[in-house]
Amino acid sequence: MESIKPHEKNPYQPRINSIRKVIYSEDKRLREKYSWLQHQNALGMAWFVGSLVSMGIISALYINGVIAWYVALIIMGVPISFLHELEHDLIHDMYFKEHKWIQHFMFGVIWVSKLNANPWWRKPMHLKHHKTSGQVDDIEERLIGLGLPFGLKRILVTLSPLGSFLVMNGVAEDSKKMDSKPLLNIIRTSFVNLPVLLPSHLALLAILFPSMVSETVYNFCWNVCMLMFFPNMIRQSCLQIVSTGVHYYGDIPMKNVFFQNQVIDHWTFYPMQLFCFNFGATHILHHYVTRQPFYLRQMCAPGVMNEFKKQGVRFNDLEIYKRDHRYNKVNTTTKQQPSHTIQLAVGA
Repeated sequence: MESIKPHEKNPYQPRINSIRKVIYSEDKRLREKYSWLQHQNALGMAWFVGSLVSMGIISALYINGVIAWYVALIIMGVPISFLHELEHDLIHDMYFKEHKWIQHFMFGVIWVSKLNANPWWRKPMHLKHHKTSGQVDDIEERLIGLGLPFGLKRILVTLSPLGSFLVMNGVAEDSKKMDSKPLLNIIRTSFVNLPVLLPSHLALLAILFPSMVSETVYNFCWNVCMLMFFPNMIRQSCLQIVSTGVHYYGDIPMKNVFFQNQVIDHWTFYPMQLFCFNFGATHILHHYVTRQPFYLRQMCAPGVMNEFKKQGVRFNDLEIYKRDHRYNKVNTTTKQQPSHTIQLAVGA
């Protein structure tokens, strides 16, 4: 894949600079207007505690019969989605940078709450994502289905974090061929992720095959699935559908942020955006300015959208799913990179 060489001028750099300038300006305006935004550690802890308290209240209401299982299953995914955003910000050291033990504590609680990837394992993979976004060695996004054609494998990857193991071997081989650090070690990945992933899936098996367990175990597993497993399945599925929809893959220049993302704020995505903190409409800001907490990114977004449009950033390119997340809207019937892809992209 072509990239911008160190001695070459990126023709899109003026657009990138203009977008970043507007984001920084809006960030500064909001911080000056709302003095409480300066207390970033306190805000991070408030989101953390608030999310856990919300989960506790929802659990209590369900267990005491105040709300039905299907209500608990749906609304539980919202506070867990806040914890996902906190985990992401912690990966970028946005809270308690000087107090690593607090970060580790929050990581541990979030890992168990999300029933997903080990945050300590995810951290180097996510930081690598910012360096290799949209390329074959973008391990983090490829493990959630980026570039994967629609089919049974893609559905399983979307529904369960265990689905990532279906594509892990191919992703690991690609990264190894490129000698792109950090590499994806399947044995180590299994060892550090399965301690949380397996028990939750065993709980699912218990409610699917109740004759294999006692009534007490069945009731416990039922509650685990209603309050943890299924809410996380909904949350994860929404996030992965949206995330792979706003990231381009395979035919974009390396290290050129202009081509890495689009904005999805189409009304049909509103239900999914609810479970991923409006990820589709705001994530692109993070690729331009990484040191911004998730709630401030959401506050900045309305003031930046016009600049994105002005500079030619794509909005609601929903056919991205048909193209397996490729940027180019032609020559999508072949997996081979067209020789004129970059020229087409630059002229887009």
